[in-house]
Amino acid sequence: PGAPPNLNVPDGTIWKLDLPTNELTVIARNLGRPRGLALLSDGRIAMADHIHNVISILDPETGITTPLAGLRDTPGFANGQGNTARFAQPYDLIVNPDGDLLVTELDNHRIRKVTLDGTVTDYAGSGAAGSLDGPSAVATFDGPQAIAIASDHSIYVTDIRRSLIRRIKDGVVKTIAGDGTRGWIDSEDPRGARFYGLEGIAVDDGRIIIGDGNRGDDMPFHRVRVIDRAAVP
Repeated sequence: PGAPPNLNVPDGTIWKLDLPTNELTVIARNLGRPRGLALLSDGRIAMADHIHNVISILDPETGITTPLAGLRDTPGFANGQGNTARFAQPYDLIVNPDGDLLVTELDNHRIRKVTLDGTVTDYAGSGAAGSLDGPSAVATFDGPQAIAIASDHSIYVTDIRRSLIRRIKDGVVKTIAGDGTRGWIDSEDPRGARFYGLEGIAVDDGRIIIGDGNRGDDMPFHRVRVIDRAAVP
């Protein structure tokens, strides 16, 4: 919502924090809007730029960024390789067990798979906006934003426009938390809870942890929420 960003303004800085000394060092500047970051096995960093609609790879040793998929400032939807692929607000990403990237896409309502040679395909979501559960190719999302992967390889996604948390497991999408109404309610039954921002998610062996912000609205929704995974069927 609101005025579009000024795409000519340099922005986007990646910093390195040295934990023993707490010293900050700039790795790279003027990267765009890298909202999603994922560490690759070789130490490079995959980045999803939701403003410029591209996926790229940053080498933290050299500070050099290499385009991987999508065409800068050209939103759309297309599978393909490299700059023939198109995204519409790719927001967050993870590395799956095969080493490929899974990318949430706010405006195409999909999860896309991106291999490290830049090949883009659909992973989940039909592209229609909705909250239909079922096989990944026919299930629907509405603004998937944050994504996390558990040790059993199940994928958890925040569906920000429907105020839901979805799980992708064994090729099936299932709603596991939220009643679909934006707000704040705690509940022992995760499907009876309400969320507002759903801006971040993390998973460990026992918990799903959600950053439930206010989406930039002037609303008092700033909480970290926890779901017991044992309560999720």
